[in-house]
Amino acid sequence: MFKKFWLGSFTTLAALAMIACNGNGDSGNDDNGSGDTPSDTTDAAGDEQTPGEGDIRIVFYPNESGPELADAREALIEIIEDATGRPGEIVTTTDSNIAIGEIENGGSHIAYMGAIGYIIANENNPSVQSAFTNASAEVGLDDASYYSFIAVRPEDAAEYEEGDDYTLAPLEGKHMAFVTNTSASGFQVPGDAIVQEFGLESTEDLLDGAVFESIEFGGTHAVSTTHLLEGNVEVAAFFDADLNEYFTVVEGEANTPGAIYEVNEGASAPFDNLAGEQIQIIHATPVLNAPFVFNHDVLTDDEVEALVEAFTSDEAANDPRLFDDENGWFGGDQRFVPVEDSWYDPIRELGGGN
Repeated sequence: MFKKFWLGSFTTLAALAMIACNGNGDSGNDDNGSGDTPSDTTDAAGDEQTPGEGDIRIVFYPNESGPELADAREALIEIIEDATGRPGEIVTTTDSNIAIGEIENGGSHIAYMGAIGYIIANENNPSVQSAFTNASAEVGLDDASYYSFIAVRPEDAAEYEEGDDYTLAPLEGKHMAFVTNTSASGFQVPGDAIVQEFGLESTEDLLDGAVFESIEFGGTHAVSTTHLLEGNVEVAAFFDADLNEYFTVVEGEANTPGAIYEVNEGASAPFDNLAGEQIQIIHATPVLNAPFVFNHDVLTDDEVEALVEAFTSDEAANDPRLFDDENGWFGGDQRFVPVEDSWYDPIRELGGGN
C-alpha cells in the first residue's frame, strides 16, 4: 500500500545541520524518550577510531539510553562481537546532538538515530551511511513507518472538527508543546503540517512566534505528552511509541485523527499519576523508520558486510530481546532489513507535505 510520507525542507535541514555542528541545539533527542544513563554503558564522546582495531562503539540517542532497553542493547553488542570478533561498547547520550557528532566524527562506529539526525550526519560526512532498519517481516520497507501526532484534550477537540475531519487552523494563539527542535516526529513532521496550514516558509517561523502564544520543549516525547495531560499546554506533538506502551484506545481507531487514548492504570513514570486521563488525536502522519547507520571511515568493508549480514539474519530476528510483542524492543512481527541511503530521499526533497 502506498503511503504519503513527510517531506522535509532544505532550509529546515540546513538550520538543523548548523545546530548540530555548533552544539547549540535544545537538549533532547530525535524521536526519543528517557535520558537516563544506565550502568552498563559509557558516555560519549570518543576520539576517532582506527578501522579494524579496538572496540566497536554503538551510540544511542537518549530514548534508547535508558535502563528499559538494557537487554536489547546487550543483544546488539553480542551480534557485533560475533560478527566481527572485536569487543563491542555501548555509548549513551543525554542529547541527540552529541550522538550525531559521535557518528559524524568517527568517535563511534554505529548509531541508532532518527531520520533527521541521519540526514544531518550524512550531509556533514557522506561516509555515514544507513545500513538497516526495523520493518515488518512480511511486508518489509513498504510498511516501515511509525506515527507523529498532534493532540489535544478531548474536551477541546470540537474546536478543531471540520466535517468528518479536523483542521489545524485553531492552533493560532495556542500554547504548544513539542519534543525538541531536532526531533523528526516531535517537531519537524508536525511542524511541517502547521507550516503548510498557515502558509509559512519553514518551521523556523514557528520558533519565531508566527503561530503560537508560547512553545514548550519537553525534551522527550513522554514529557511533551504529560504537558498536555497536566494542562500546561493546549496542544502537543509526540510519536506513537509512548501511547502504545502506556495508553489504551478507548474511542476511534489507533493512529487516526479522532482516536482517544487513555492512560492505563499502573502506567509507569511519567504517567504514573495520570491514570484515566485522556488525549485526542487531531493529526497523524506516518514517518520513515529510524535507521541504524555505519561510519565507513572507521569500519572496514568486510566488517560492514559481516555486520549487515548478522543484523538482518534469522538469528537476530528470533532474539526476543529485540523482537517480541511483550518484552522486545520491536514487535514480534518485525525484523531488521537492509536500507539504502536513497530510501530517505523523501525527507531530503524540497517542498512536499503531509
